[in-house]
Amino acid sequence: MLKEIQKLLGKKGLIEQAMDACIEMLKEDWDMYKESVHSLRESETGQLNIDIESKDLKINKFEREVRKKVLTHLAVSDISDLNIGLILVSIVIDIERIGDYTKNIVEMAQIHPGRLKGGHWEEVLARNEKIVSENFGNLIDALEKSETELAKKLLDQLWRVKKDCDACVNQL
Repeated sequence: MLKEIQKLLGKKGLIEQAMDACIEMLKEDWDMYKESVHSLRESETGQLNIDIESKDLKINKFEREVRKKVLTHLAVSDISDLNIGLILVSIVIDIERIGDYTKNIVEMAQIHPGRLKGGHWEEVLARNEKIVSENFGNLIDALEKSETELAKKLLDQLWRVKKDCDACVNQL
């Protein structure tokens, strides 16, 4: 009954609001990722065109909001919503971690003199950067539209990135 009333009033429930916040977090992460990789791999100075710290703080705030919304929803809902709540909390942790990784890339760019060249790994690094860059927007679309098939394709492509990264780390 509550869901019907919410639909009539056009008000989103807490889970829908939490999902919207996750998508906004991913959009912030995408901006941070693009800028951090540009800073490390294309810029000679490591200069940033956005304020990474403020974006990271914004993502951290979103994470707290999502957790609060999910926990509030679970406190007043029946047990059937437990799975989606736990999944959302897990997702929001991963999304926040992406922001932390982009900050690490920025830190490398600021420490490293000039544009970072991958040397022996340049081809693999460039290919994986391209795959991640191209698929970040697709990830957001898959979540916004709940497109299962697109999500499965993303997992297949990004699994290769993981394997390539693991191979590079093992070589190092």
